[in-house]
Amino acid sequence: MLLCIVICLNDKFFLSRVFSFLIVGHQWRYVINLETFQKYGFLVKNMFSFLTMSLFILLSLMSVYYLFSKFLTLESRPPLPPGPTPFPYIGSIISMLRNKPTFRWIHRMMDEMNTKILCVRLGNVHAIAVSDPDIALEFLKDKDWIFSSRPDSMSGYLTSGGYLDTVLAPMGDHWKKMRSILSMDILSGARHKWLLTKRNEEDENILRFFIGCTYLHTKMPNCSVVYTAYIKDQKDNFTPGLGCV
Repeated sequence: MLLCIVICLNDKFFLSRVFSFLIVGHQWRYVINLETFQKYGFLVKNMFSFLTMSLFILLSLMSVYYLFSKFLTLESRPPLPPGPTPFPYIGSIISMLRNKPTFRWIHRMMDEMNTKILCVRLGNVHAIAVSDPDIALEFLKDKDWIFSSRPDSMSGYLTSGGYLDTVLAPMGDHWKKMRSILSMDILSGARHKWLLTKRNEEDENILRFFIGCTYLHTKMPNCSVVYTAYIKDQKDNFTPGLGCV
């Protein structure tokens, strides 16, 4: 792109009011006078000033909210185990990434602080590292119903449809019910043996479908494409109550 600035002189000492930009490239040109350039330049300057002020206000509000929430929860929450001083919002993620491997960094922090339990904040989540067998037994057995629950997050809530699954659901009655359904009705040995004939029949159908595709084509077919066509064919021939016909 070629940028040409043409300044027309009105006489020997004064510049003309015309200040033209000729931009050649991609088959288009644009000519603008000095007054329009000054007008839009003023708008662009105001836009950057507005964005800068908005960013400053946003950072100020976030800082005030962080300090206010920390002040409110400082007295109502019991003290956490010792750990490295975290950064606001991101915690100790940078320190963890800079000190690899992570487990050696954690052991080094425990030795420096002379403690067997360490709290490392990663974002808004507190990760607890334990090196004492008695404390670990309390985590894994005595207080398992507290520490085995997953932290609440918006992404997990939206992905699981309101924590209706088993993997992302927090510890509670729903999780216990889903675990019993999985262990007794879906992943049990009796259910596995009961569906053995169905699995063998489906395997034979897939093999026959692949063999038919190899007869129609001279070269080896793409397995993913063939399997997608097979699934589509099964869906098209599926009749509720009768299965695939």
